[in-house]
Amino acid sequence: MVLFWLVGMVIGALSTAAGQAEQERSFWSKRLIAWLAAVIAAFVAFAISVHEPDVPTGYYVTGLFYAVVFAVLPVLAFYAIGHKARGWIATVACLVLLCPLGAYLIFAMFTIVDVVACGPDAYECPF
Repeated sequence: MVLFWLVGMVIGALSTAAGQAEQERSFWSKRLIAWLAAVIAAFVAFAISVHEPDVPTGYYVTGLFYAVVFAVLPVLAFYAIGHKARGWIATVACLVLLCPLGAYLIFAMFTIVDVVACGPDAYECPF
């Protein structure tokens, strides 16, 4: 579980730093798009790696959709904090939001695994 907070710290810190670097420019920048693409790719790779063959395609596509949505939300939130807040205020806000982000990532993992790794009639599935 500590790994989720470490991943959350990296996502939060890099997203906030990218927002700080782009304060004088428009919200949608090349850095945000590149960082967003990298985080989405990591979440989708996780969803693909836990896929079970007996799960129907509809559940699998739903799990991939959840992975994209769960990846986009924290990146945009921390980027917006870095983009709008100045200096140490962005740092404090980033640090305060890291604990809820860890819990969010654990919830995201359980939700994705529930949809992608457990078939509709899998009574032994722990999720």
